[in-house]
Amino acid sequence: MINELKNRIMKRVYAIWFARKIAPAVFLYMPFLLFVALRETANEFFVAKIVDNFLLVIHNSGFLGVVNLTRSAIINTSVLSMLIIIASLGAFVLLLRRLSRNFRQIRLAKV
Repeated sequence: MINELKNRIMKRVYAIWFARKIAPAVFLYMPFLLFVALRETANEFFVAKIVDNFLLVIHNSGFLGVVNLTRSAIINTSVLSMLIIIASLGAFVLLLRRLSRNFRQIRLAKV
């Protein structure tokens, strides 16, 4: 009887913890930041052409060609687009890191 009550209380505690710590990051922040980064990338670049060029460079020039292609792409992209993409992806990575740290800190109650 006491263990059952304890289990029910702990389930509620974990649900509240999840709703406060994890749910906002997983269901609000991360999808929004990923959406912004992907939208900006799609607006600025034609992804199929990028993949085609990348494969062509790998086939013809190897690793050094890929380095030169990447450098050229970064130099020729507008600053505002690059800043938005980098900021969105950076915030996404920080939230993902924080989320994984929160999951590692979970200590389950002993019954």
